Amino acid sequence: MSAHAFGEGAIARCHACKAVRSRRGRGYIYAPPEGSPWADSPSPCPGAPEAPEGLEGEAEGGSDGGGEGGWRSQEIVFFDLETTGLDPRIHVPTEVGLVRGRVRSDGSVAVSERYVSLCYVPPAMEAHARETSAITGIAYEDLLRAPSFGYVAAQVSAFLSRAEPGAVMASYNSAFDVPFFGYAHVRAGCDLHALLLQPAVLDPMLWSRRIDRYVTGGHKLTTVASRKGLLAPEEMASAHRADFDAELGLRVLAHFARDKRVPAALDELHLWQRVARAEWEAHYFGYRLRQMKAERAEG
Repeated sequence: MSAHAFGEGAIARCHACKAVRSRRGRGYIYAPPEGSPWADSPSPCPGAPEAPEGLEGEAEGGSDGGGEGGWRSQEIVFFDLETTGLDPRIHVPTEVGLVRGRVRSDGSVAVSERYVSLCYVPPAMEAHARETSAITGIAYEDLLRAPSFGYVAAQVSAFLSRAEPGAVMASYNSAFDVPFFGYAHVRAGCDLHALLLQPAVLDPMLWSRRIDRYVTGGHKLTTVASRKGLLAPEEMASAHRADFDAELGLRVLAHFARDKRVPAALDELHLWQRVARAEWEAHYFGYRLRQMKAERAEG
């Protein structure tokens, strides 16, 4: 067991030395905040005692969502990233988008503030950036003129500081966006705002997978939004841009927020999301196992 005293979450800092742990797929990857290379395991932390068995990863504080409406009555900060690829250890963000807003009782959203910025991508990543431009429509020449991620991170921190007390973070497919955002901050030597260190974020993709598990067509953001009537055909041209996807994700979240199966208490919702992720992973790996057996039988 590591001597580091990390909090629970996809991104967490050691309480003593401030090293960062960011979860992505299998296991954990560690790095100090100065932007040193990632390592498979952390160096010993002399400032933190070894966590007692069963308590490592215990959440710092936490909230039950407060208020009569639980988390539904809180401000939501929804964020989205466009990137040069899928591996945060290698690829970098090309665009960052955030929206602050509230969920109305009728399933609509009230957006109070938006932020979006392209991010500089170095020439070494040009080939990757040009590959993803076919999806996002972001030209590499624009990325060469974009501000550094360090500057964008400072702007994001200022945006998050304007959020209301008790605001809750959200992301569509948080298993990708949250660790990617954390890696980018550490690589740039930037501090993570406290909201980005929440024990968990709301993820309406997991809600869709659990509530609409038998619905065909998949659970991509645009697919779910179109299926629910939340995405007009003329808006499809704006898809895969970070600011639009962040607002679209908030619309999907607001739609599912009316479903009574989604817990009102934030701590219960976090657990519910973990169950939803585990159920989906079991279903996926069961499908892959059946597929492999069928391939061997045919061979």
